[in-house]
Amino acid sequence: MSSLQTALNDLTKSKLSFYLTFAFASIALFALTTLLLLYSMISQLHANLATYDIQLFTNGEVEEIQSYFADWFMYSCLAIVVILLVSFMVLFIKRKNVMDYFSHNPLSFSLQLLIVILLAVFLLMALFVIFESSYQQFLQRFYQYSLDRFNDLPSFVLSNGDSGFAFSVRWPLSLDISSRTFFQMFMTSLVKAGSLLAVLVLPVSLFFRGLISRKTSRARSALEHR
Repeated sequence: MSSLQTALNDLTKSKLSFYLTFAFASIALFALTTLLLLYSMISQLHANLATYDIQLFTNGEVEEIQSYFADWFMYSCLAIVVILLVSFMVLFIKRKNVMDYFSHNPLSFSLQLLIVILLAVFLLMALFVIFESSYQQFLQRFYQYSLDRFNDLPSFVLSNGDSGFAFSVRWPLSLDISSRTFFQMFMTSLVKAGSLLAVLVLPVSLFFRGLISRKTSRARSALEHR
C-alpha cells in the first residue's frame, strides 16, 4: 500500500514528465490496439461473408493480409523499444537531477508505469465510446490503404465463379459486424496491447533506471569524498 501511495505521489512530481509518458503510452497503445483489431477483423469478415457464399479472399490471401498487419505490429513494437532506449540514453547521459523524477523504490517505479498504461487504457476506452463511427472510418481507410500494397489482389470478385454479382474486395470491414461484437473485439485487442506494452516497457525502464541510479550514486559519492 505504501508503494502505491509513493507511486501516486511521484507521478505528480513533474507534470511535464507525466504528460510526456502518458502521451507516449497512449499513442503506442493506440497503434498496437489498431493493428491487433485489424488482424482480428480480417478473419471476422472472411468468416461472415463465407456464410453468404461470398469469398472475397482465398485462405492464402487472408493469411497474407494478416501477415502484413502482423509485420506492422512487430515494427511498432520495435519502434516503441527504440524510442524507450533513446529516451533513457539521453537521460543517462544528461544525468543531472534525473533521479529527482524517479522513485527510489523499484516497485513504486514499476507501479508508476503500470498506472500510466492503465490511464491510457481508460482514455482509449472513452475515446472509442465517443468516436466509434470515426474510428471505424479510420480502420476502413487503413484497411483499404493496406490492400493497395498488394498488386496481386483483384479489384472485385464474382459471387458465383465466372458469373453472378460482383463484390469489391474493399468491402467495408465492419458491415457484417454488430456494434457489440465490434466493441468486444476492440476491448480484447486493447487488453492484449496493454499487456504487451507493459511487458515491453517495464524491463527496459527498470534496467535504465538502475543504471541512472548507480551513476547518480557514484557521482554523489565522488563529490562527498572531495
